[in-house]
Amino acid sequence: MPDNVQRVLRAAREEHRRARQLLGDGVAAGMGVPGASTGFAGADPGGELGELEAKLVWIFGSPRSGSSWLMRLLNSRPEIAQINESYFPVHLVPMGGQVEAGEYYEHGERAEDPSYFFARDYMPAIRPRLRELALSGFLNQLDSMGHEPIPRWVVIKEPNGSHAADTVVSLLPGSRVLFLLRDGRDVIDSLLDAMLSSKSWWTERTGALDRPPQERLLFVSQHSMLWVSRTMASRRAFDALPPEQRLLVRYEDLLSDTATQLRRILDWLDLRVDAPSLQEVVKRHAFSSLPEERRGPGKDVRAATPGLWRENLTEEEQRAMQEIMGPKLAELGYET
Repeated sequence: MPDNVQRVLRAAREEHRRARQLLGDGVAAGMGVPGASTGFAGADPGGELGELEAKLVWIFGSPRSGSSWLMRLLNSRPEIAQINESYFPVHLVPMGGQVEAGEYYEHGERAEDPSYFFARDYMPAIRPRLRELALSGFLNQLDSMGHEPIPRWVVIKEPNGSHAADTVVSLLPGSRVLFLLRDGRDVIDSLLDAMLSSKSWWTERTGALDRPPQERLLFVSQHSMLWVSRTMASRRAFDALPPEQRLLVRYEDLLSDTATQLRRILDWLDLRVDAPSLQEVVKRHAFSSLPEERRGPGKDVRAATPGLWRENLTEEEQRAMQEIMGPKLAELGYET
């Protein structure tokens, strides 16, 4: 047998042995896995990859919830490296594949299908490999972006990947979650302005045509369901972590008292800042400080006014939002 074939076979046998050892030891780290622990066996549990995992801060929630603004507020800190939507969560869990029952690999429609690569029974062996892949990929990415050495924190903005937040945390339980929550009705109103108006920043960037009015209601319903699924997954990820690794920030609070909420975030990250410096950052990135051509209807930064959905959505659209989002909004403390 040729030497190169023998080497491949030996490597395959070793990989199989390690996987069986993991299964035999009952290593099933992740949320909802019977017998699961919060740690991972395998290579580098406390080495370079483990150090990076402890530096990761995921911003989950929903698009149009102020995550870009928050990233700008944090951008002045040299202790923070920023990744703007890696889409790693999107490649873990397909859009539309998430389920209300819980984490996707545990509760997805093919979780018990032996033909499915990520079936529940296979995950105890796969999770440590996925963790290693993710962290090695981020190390490579950060090095390519010029972050050498890697700063104290790596903040990853992932609003469009928030439907997979609990899966991300099941793979990387040593990372942190900043759950940025916004009233889903304002999210839908902002999305309508961005994606359906004929002269918006979105249509200019994508070349998409304005949709006819009859499609608005379907758009409202679809994105209301997306808001619910993203919010539920983000909340599950938040609840799965110990208090020191999670922080809930409401967009409405960040808007009304930016300095206090920004200080909360920096304190959580153990980053100190004096009052004048904090106020300077807040002022520089305030809505009113943006050039007029960058703010207003159809712009990337539309309006800093919660509750505009009452004026901009029809009664039928508001009823559709209430039917889909109402229970979750009430649970999260919003008036319905």
